[in-house]
Amino acid sequence: MQAAAWIVCTTAAFITARNRQIAQHRQWMVRSYAVTFTFISSRVLNLWPRYWSHLGDSLSAVGVIAFTLASLLLVEVGLNWREFITHRVSDGHRALRAIN
Repeated sequence: MQAAAWIVCTTAAFITARNRQIAQHRQWMVRSYAVTFTFISSRVLNLWPRYWSHLGDSLSAVGVIAFTLASLLLVEVGLNWREFITHRVSDGHRALRAIN
């Protein structure tokens, strides 16, 4: 799963860079960095088996997948933070305010 996510993010970053879509390229590169970070950090954590060995193979795999998805979620929140905190008034509400 991590390899597939990394390939998708990095390929999308390459294609957007080649098409001169720099803003989208930056976003895809941040996603690619997040997946790379989770890939490397999960391998580093495997160096200390006493933390992971008691979980078993299937639960460890679920933990790595959850860690990858959480990092991508955090990246999306970071990339779209301005849209999350900005309150936009719809055109219908503006028209009602203009009438009142």
